[in-house]
Amino acid sequence: MKKILIVILMLTSIVEAQTTDYRDLWQRGSYAKAIAALEARFERLTYRPRSMRRDYAELLFTVGHIDKAIDVLEGLALSATDPAAMIRLAQLYRYRGRAGDFEGIIMLTEQQLQSLSNYRRGRDDVLAEGQLMVLNGEDPRVILRHFSMLTNAFPSYDDAFVAAGDLALSKRAYDVAERQYTQALKANSENQEALAGLAQCYYHASDQRIETVMASLNTMNPNHPQMRLLRVERFLDLGKADEALAVLDSVTTINPNHLEALGLKAAAFFLKDDSVRVAQLCEEMFAINSLFSGAYRIPGRLASRHYRFEEGRAFQAQALEVDAEDHEARLLLAFDLLRLGKDAEARGELEAVFAADPYSVR
Repeated sequence: MKKILIVILMLTSIVEAQTTDYRDLWQRGSYAKAIAALEARFERLTYRPRSMRRDYAELLFTVGHIDKAIDVLEGLALSATDPAAMIRLAQLYRYRGRAGDFEGIIMLTEQQLQSLSNYRRGRDDVLAEGQLMVLNGEDPRVILRHFSMLTNAFPSYDDAFVAAGDLALSKRAYDVAERQYTQALKANSENQEALAGLAQCYYHASDQRIETVMASLNTMNPNHPQMRLLRVERFLDLGKADEALAVLDSVTTINPNHLEALGLKAAAFFLKDDSVRVAQLCEEMFAINSLFSGAYRIPGRLASRHYRFEEGRAFQAQALEVDAEDHEARLLLAFDLLRLGKDAEARGELEAVFAADPYSVR
């Protein structure tokens, strides 16, 4: 009997050790538990590895603690040469609407990368260099060649394939993005960001393979935010605002500061003709990022999808008042103007978009 109890206790301790590993919890979508497990590990360590601190920042951001994540990354970025941390910090500054800080960290990152001689650059540094090129708005063809050079040198480096896929996806080159995400999954079949990116490609291409990809991602992590937002998009396509809101509530319960989710909530309430709630949500988004033109662009996109072109046009005009460099909003405005028969105005907007972003397939 005692031997049985000892075996049971040993098995229990093994299971507990497995379930308290923060990476395992993170991958299964138990974000709050992952943070708690990582903080508990920090308490036992005299030295906290930089990789774990970067993970900590990412987890904090995932649950909406944006400023805490920024604090962690600032400590990493300013204490040693760490281009990867600086790139992520730049992205979070932009997410928070801190334009001045964004420009400053971009300059510091450029200086750091220049200070690293070629033989001192690891693959993460080369990846960070490509991501810096993306943030600076450089020629996507040049950036893709940069990522290709990296993946040729490190064919199992799935993060580099994902970065290339994300760039292609942002330019609506879905065939290129699909190839990159597929390569990432060949290197690491459990790369959730690659699966999420592939699902987005299939969604935009109306490809039925989306069902298989989303099922795989759901099995790994039922709380993956991009997967849930794709479900929302599909509900909103069908005008099912209440179903969309139910999914969105599950996203914002985990991360109340998820800007895209809040923008889609505003779109859902627009479809319900609840202008008061739309305005409230816009204020919530601007409290997070005063430069977030998506507060108007996202509901405007859904308005036009449901043939409410005049309202879509008005939303995109508001988005451009917030951020005149929102090329997506300007493109959507041009489409709405075309649908309203205002061809001359539309052409002017389209020419402005093409001049600013000639590499978007759309």
